[in-house]
Amino acid sequence: MDVCKKKDPQLTEEDDPQEVGEFFVWRCIKRDTKRRVAAHVGKHEEESVIGLLEKVKERMTKKEDPLFVSDGATSIPPAMLAVFGQEVEEGRPPGPRWKTPRREPGEGVGYARMIKQRDDHGNLIAIREEVTWGEETLVWDRIDPKGEGRPISTFCIERDNLTARLHNSRLARQTLRFSKQRQMLERSVAWEDAYYNFCLPHDSLKGRIDPPRPTNGNGSPKKWDPCTPMMAEKLTDHVWTLEELLDFRVLPRHVWFEF
Repeated sequence: MDVCKKKDPQLTEEDDPQEVGEFFVWRCIKRDTKRRVAAHVGKHEEESVIGLLEKVKERMTKKEDPLFVSDGATSIPPAMLAVFGQEVEEGRPPGPRWKTPRREPGEGVGYARMIKQRDDHGNLIAIREEVTWGEETLVWDRIDPKGEGRPISTFCIERDNLTARLHNSRLARQTLRFSKQRQMLERSVAWEDAYYNFCLPHDSLKGRIDPPRPTNGNGSPKKWDPCTPMMAEKLTDHVWTLEELLDFRVLPRHVWFEF
C-alpha cells in the first residue's frame, strides 16, 4: 500500500480520490517461474481488480488454459467474471428482462480461492479452500500435481510484498518517501517489476552446477547458477544488468501477439 499525500479518512471535497489518498498495488505472479505478470495501482475495489486482470489477459498466451488462485477478497470474483466471463445466450421468455446480459465463467478458465475465517476478535480460526471456477478434480490436479497435500497459500504473494518494499522505497510504510503523484507511483512499480523480472535472481529458481565449477584464486567452487524469472520463462539466457535494461528497445505492440 502507498499513501499519496493524505489518508482516505483525511480527504476533503476538494481532493480527487483518484489522485490522492490510499492506493494499493495489485499484482499477479506466475507461481512456477515467479514472474510478475502484471501490476495495477488503484483503490481496494472491484475496478482495480478489473484493471489488473485486463493487463493479465492481454499478456496471456493461448497455449494453456489459465488457472488463477487468490485469497478470499470479495472484489475478485465479480472482476473475474467481468474480464474472463462470457455472455450467456438466452431465449426471450415473457416477462421482465435483465438490464445487462447474464455472464458465466469462461470455458477453460480455472479459479480457486483461500478464504480465511476469523472470530469476532479478528483471530484466524480456520482456512477454507474452494474451487470457484472449473472442474474441481482438474483444478486440484493442477494446483497439487504430486499429491503432496499442499493447501492454497498466500505465502508467495506475501513474500513478494516484502521484496517489493525492499526494492521500492515508495512502498515502505510510515516514511516520507511516499509518492506525491499517482503517476509517479505507477511508473516506479513498472520499473521495479522490470528490474525484478530481468535483473534479480530468485533463490528458488537457481540451478545446481554438477560438478561444481572452479573459481579463480583460492575461492570455493561455484555450486549454483543464478536464475531470474525471465530466464525461467526461457525469454533470456542470462541475468541482465541495469545498463542492459535501460538500453533495451521495446518492440512495437503489434509484434507482441506473434509470440
